[in-house]
Amino acid sequence: MPNNTITAIGIIAEYNPFHNGHLHQIELAKREFPGCPVICVMSGNFVQRGEPAIWNKFVRARAALICGADMIIELPLPFATSSAEYFSYYAVQLLDSLGFVAHLCFGSETGDIETLETAAKMLLSESTEFKTHLKKRLAEGHSYPLARHMTLAHLAPEVSDAIKTPNNILGIEYIKALSRLDSKIKPFVIKREGESYHSEDYTKKLSSATAIRTALRAGHKELAGIPEALVPLYKEHIELGSFHDFDNLSTILQYIVKTRAPEELAGIMDIDEGLHNGIIDACGSEKYISGILSRLKSKRYAYTRLSRALLHIVLDITKDDFQEFCVSAPHYVRVLGFRKKWECLFSHIEAEAAIPIVTNLKNHRDVLPKLSRKLLEKEILSTDIYNLSGTDSYSKNAEFSESIIVV
Repeated sequence: MPNNTITAIGIIAEYNPFHNGHLHQIELAKREFPGCPVICVMSGNFVQRGEPAIWNKFVRARAALICGADMIIELPLPFATSSAEYFSYYAVQLLDSLGFVAHLCFGSETGDIETLETAAKMLLSESTEFKTHLKKRLAEGHSYPLARHMTLAHLAPEVSDAIKTPNNILGIEYIKALSRLDSKIKPFVIKREGESYHSEDYTKKLSSATAIRTALRAGHKELAGIPEALVPLYKEHIELGSFHDFDNLSTILQYIVKTRAPEELAGIMDIDEGLHNGIIDACGSEKYISGILSRLKSKRYAYTRLSRALLHIVLDITKDDFQEFCVSAPHYVRVLGFRKKWECLFSHIEAEAAIPIVTNLKNHRDVLPKLSRKLLEKEILSTDIYNLSGTDSYSKNAEFSESIIVV
């Protein structure tokens, strides 16, 4: 295929796990843009809500490829586990850096691109009136997401509901990122169908990922929300009950909190305003991470914000590290897998992207620039920590035992 004929569709996802809603999105994107490959930027072993993914990134990447994705690129750890704003910005930046992605396809509860763009524009401009109301709400002790919603509800009630639901929030952040990057990528929104994001009804064909994870952990083995094509892949994991759980990392968290100086904890990403003192206290009365989170949750701190803070303690991601990684991002294109039909995408990335492609850790570990190598080393170590959240045993540097997936 000639080098100048490919335009790709980008999707940003976690696939935790891949389900029928994800399948519907890929199929719709391919119908809307026939002949265009779908490139997915996917979170690795840890996800944006601040916890281990239920299955590792290679299982999830293979699932997406089986169901029609053409290439899976990993979103580096610090960005995959950051707030919605940073998660979205650096995922979009990674797609933009490829040079031939024409559209970013994402689902939203409204399905209305104009509403999302209006909200995004307001949040980007942050007028004096907006900042004043936001500061007031934060001073009242509200969490940042709620304070922002309350501010929009006051200034623009017609779009305020758009930032109340998870997929709308991400959609707005994607649009903001495209604007900040002055990207040529155009947003393409799909109205989210089926159960709501937080629904725990696992009996529906379009069940939420939350419902599917809950049902799997409860021992349910046949779920309507899982694509038929993935039943063989998921079967072994389901029967063994090999699900990763944040509580399995509780001992690591307790050890770090009880052996580090308070000021060191205060330097961890997502910990500020004395939160480290609350974490120290909570670790003295609760053994498991789930209990620590319940004790810490308040009007000021949302559950996911707290979960990310605890995860960053476990993974030792500091504020300084994060800022350093942000300045020179994107660092590399790490391909987890691809469909054989679209192997030519590699030559397109090499021709268009200004950053290296990483397909084999052993070949790239020592040739990347210093900061990119530091990021990759953080990824390698995080996989060993991730494996401790599961039920199976793995050797050190387990990341090196995985090969790029070809479907």
